[in-house]
Amino acid sequence: MPFGEMTITPHDVAVLLGIPVDGHMVVGN
Repeated sequence: MPFGEMTITPHDVAVLLGIPVDGHMVVGN
């Protein structure tokens, strides 16, 4: 899939940053 057509989600960001994601993500606004 072309990068330009990807939808970036908080989960994707966490994976890219190496943050463990176990379904209980805390997102600060």
